[in-house]
Amino acid sequence: MNNNLERLLPKDWKSYKVSHDKDLLKICQDIWERNEDNFTARCKVDGFVYRKVANPGLDGISNEKIQDYFGTRKVMISQAEHHFANPISSKYHLLGDNRVRGIKKDMMVWEELENHTLDYYISSFWHFDYGLPLNNFSLIVYLSDVDKGMGGTILSEPPIVPTYNDKTEKTVIFDDDTYNKWTSEEIPQIEVTGSTGSVVCFNSHRLHRASLPSCGYRKSISMWVELPSEEHRANPYVYSQSQPPRTLESL
Repeated sequence: MNNNLERLLPKDWKSYKVSHDKDLLKICQDIWERNEDNFTARCKVDGFVYRKVANPGLDGISNEKIQDYFGTRKVMISQAEHHFANPISSKYHLLGDNRVRGIKKDMMVWEELENHTLDYYISSFWHFDYGLPLNNFSLIVYLSDVDKGMGGTILSEPPIVPTYNDKTEKTVIFDDDTYNKWTSEEIPQIEVTGSTGSVVCFNSHRLHRASLPSCGYRKSISMWVELPSEEHRANPYVYSQSQPPRTLESL
């Protein structure tokens, strides 16, 4: 790991940082252009494509360029995404709590959207990346200007993190005072905006979600990187809703 990566990192695992890196931007723009013909429609609403995705990491070149730039093999590109504005898809996150228990459904939005044909985009629900190592950080490079409402990354702020209780052997995310108190929109949060070339960096075990633009569009390349320092390692926890509970050792 070299200074190119170190300067993008927040101070610890509960913090986030937004930087601007013109050299990384150029690398990512080249990767995007090389994969321009590989984007496929992933999500539609009433026939309108609101999300296209490519996987540049499969070309054998892109990951190597990123790894050389950061001076580590512990980094990989997860995906390139092109999101388009739609008034229906931008409300999708309000439909439920299928990735984290304790988030209240917005019933008005549920009734509004029930007659629309909508492909699910599960990253727009609040979640932790519990399948990834505790020292995993997300790096999201904006390849377009992202203002409010244009699909900025959403982080819980102040950070909501999973807390494991040794006595009950359960993980607490929302306590008794906040469980089912908030809809997705009411959770204390920040939409991370930024100009072209902005880099958003945060530990993926902090409660977060993708947002879909209600205006404009968003182009981005996302990466995962494992960091060696203890201050960047999240506390162990057990949490899974769709799979058998993971053990602390597996994390």
